[in-house]
Amino acid sequence: MVNPRKISVVSELVSSDSLGMTCDPICRVAALGIVKNPFAGMTRQDLSQLFEMGGALGAHLVSLALPHLKGAPVSYGKAAIVGAMGDMENGGAMIHLKLGAPMRAAIGGG
Repeated sequence: MVNPRKISVVSELVSSDSLGMTCDPICRVAALGIVKNPFAGMTRQDLSQLFEMGGALGAHLVSLALPHLKGAPVSYGKAAIVGAMGDMENGGAMIHLKLGAPMRAAIGGG
């Protein structure tokens, strides 16, 4: 299991468009996790440990985000920020397919 250093869940409810006209409410939720990169400061060819970390983190973040939604989820996005000591590929490995699997399952995309 991944042990996040920090977790943050942010939600917003949009009830009017950019012109101020009332619209059907849109609920958006962002769940963020900060984890220690075990490969910071080194180059690794095998990033499978990050795939597994991303999968565990994704499941945890989805479980925290879903209760904040006002209905069923309809879409999701994912992103990674890697610190100065990490390789760009480290972030890509964290948000690999395994992180998105619980998100896809939540919207019915299995």
